[in-house]
Amino acid sequence: MKTEFSSKNCTGSTTLSAHIYKGSATTETIADSYEWSKDATVVANAQTITVDASGVAIRQFIIFKATVAEKVVASQVGDDHEQRQ
Repeated sequence: MKTEFSSKNCTGSTTLSAHIYKGSATTETIADSYEWSKDATVVANAQTITVDASGVAIRQFIIFKATVAEKVVASQVGDDHEQRQ
């Protein structure tokens, strides 16, 4: 997942949550770890984060990576689609 966050007036916030599903399962799989990055810098290790507009430049991308059993099962790899392994 890659979320574009844009703020014109630098106020407010948004909550982002990572949800992963194995195959066609309708039940969510909980990862062992989550990692959120902003501009290639890790900003949180949680399933859900809150991003404050005041901490965002005019336009930035927030990227997450989820790991299960020491294997990355969902991540963003540099373009606008999610990679699943």
